[in-house]
Amino acid sequence: MTTRPPYVATLLDRPLPTLHLSSLSASSNPPYDAQVQASISDGRHHPLLEVTLHLLNSDLFSAHFLVRKMEKQDVAKWLHSFLHAVEGDLRNARCWIRDTPPDVLAITVDDPEREAGRQEGHDNDREKRQEYRRIDVYAFLKGMTPQEVTADRQARTESDEGLRKQRWHQLVNMLHHLERRYGYQPYDGTVAYDSKEEKQHTTTMVLGEGWRRF
Repeated sequence: MTTRPPYVATLLDRPLPTLHLSSLSASSNPPYDAQVQASISDGRHHPLLEVTLHLLNSDLFSAHFLVRKMEKQDVAKWLHSFLHAVEGDLRNARCWIRDTPPDVLAITVDDPEREAGRQEGHDNDREKRQEYRRIDVYAFLKGMTPQEVTADRQARTESDEGLRKQRWHQLVNMLHHLERRYGYQPYDGTVAYDSKEEKQHTTTMVLGEGWRRF
């Protein structure tokens, strides 16, 4: 892995972000650190890694701009679900997570030390998905109705900090995975794209572009 940029430490040491936003706009939801936002974009890292860094920086608009170009990639599906969950768009978050393969879900819940055991086949796909559901903080991943989601959130208000830690832990695990896989060297991002931006208006989601279509 190439040397980790200093700004990554800034992101990893930041206060825990909220679970989901009450509103969504560029003015009401600025990035955690605007200088870090510029550094991430200037780094020209692999797009999947860049999306993860933007999410760590609570820069939803930059993350959305990139992830929508990689809808067919398995890791991008999980990132897409994470993004929509933060936005409060449970409908699309549920759709994306259902498309995410179990081995990608396992990345977000496994510590690096457990990776060797997983590669040896100690966990089958069903067990991975069950483990992911046990620790995930969003009830929509379990197929709850909107009313059940609301009740579930109210019942767990006292443990909000613990839930935020769990969700943050998942994103950091994804960061570690992508760091090992791609490093921080400059990367031609267009190689990773599977969708042309001008076609996204028929398939993407919120941020003023409508719901995802199925």
